[in-house]
Amino acid sequence: MNLSPAKRRIVDIRAHMTALPEGFSSDTIKLCSNESSFGPAPGVIDAAEKAVRRMQFYAEQGTGELQEAIAQREGIDPYRIVCGPGSDELLSRLCRAYLGVGDELLYTINGYAKFSNYGLANDAMPVRVPDADFRVSVDNLLASVTPKTRMVMVANPDNPTGSWLPHSEIVRLHAGLPESVLLVLDSAYAEYVDDPNYAVPSALVEGHDNVVMTRTFSKIHGLAGLRLGWLYGPAEIVEILRRIGPTFPISNIALDCGIAAMDSGDYPEEIKQLNRSLRNELRDGMRSLGLYPLESQTNFVLIGFPEDGPDALKITEALWERKIMVRCFPNPILINYIRVSIGTEEEMALFHSAMRTCLDELC
Repeated sequence: MNLSPAKRRIVDIRAHMTALPEGFSSDTIKLCSNESSFGPAPGVIDAAEKAVRRMQFYAEQGTGELQEAIAQREGIDPYRIVCGPGSDELLSRLCRAYLGVGDELLYTINGYAKFSNYGLANDAMPVRVPDADFRVSVDNLLASVTPKTRMVMVANPDNPTGSWLPHSEIVRLHAGLPESVLLVLDSAYAEYVDDPNYAVPSALVEGHDNVVMTRTFSKIHGLAGLRLGWLYGPAEIVEILRRIGPTFPISNIALDCGIAAMDSGDYPEEIKQLNRSLRNELRDGMRSLGLYPLESQTNFVLIGFPEDGPDALKITEALWERKIMVRCFPNPILINYIRVSIGTEEEMALFHSAMRTCLDELC
């Protein structure tokens, strides 16, 4: 083959999640990808039905109206927002702009595993930093910084652990980093947090030139299938990301639905409260079965199994056979854990029942 090879580190990219079985059916209970089983607000559905009549057109108008809607709801500067087809794409775009051969990208060993792939795709070196009992360790991150460190990525709350850091720890992390290092805060699950010590890092972004925050419409707003996210950052970084973004990055349908979601009143708060109630029930129910659910501030719970108990993969497969999709991970540290997304009340009741049956059969 005479074609020049791809970037050399791309061959090191590995799947960050275990693949699901094929052939989902209408009665499959999907608790595997941290979507919102409650769907979007009614006004968003109305917006989608209207926008679908224009699906043959590009969104020539750009994302300005969506940026204004986000800014009004969040109380931030619309000119420091860049929108994209999912926050994943914006994270990838960020790495394309700022990482290259010889650069290091720091992330935590049990954090969002996709971070590593963003670095590898740009011939950078991902550095896995030990955490502290499944929680991001600021001390370990700071101790891992070298002259080659160009970027630190932290999901807060984190995925797949569901753990989170108080705002004071995020501030301490930033204060300890050199000004030449970009701190990337993935805040996909921010809307679910009720810990008073947590804070959305908008002010930190506004006060410094080396901090960005990413957000998504895929979680509490129920728009995972539309792929819509946004980044808040310094004006210079936002402009660079716009320059290297795709032409017409957002569809008309996604734009109109995003704008409607920002005008959905108390709907996100209602979903947050319902999610918290069902999440606490899931945590308590799994504890009653002798399992080890981690505390979470997201729309999922990571559940551990006793060392002398059933294998997590076998439990996962047994649940799959019952058309209940949950997620396990290739990370060796998480080999005896499964992640369960919060579904509707009916779906969670079916999950609890199925889990009890699977444990009885496999123990």
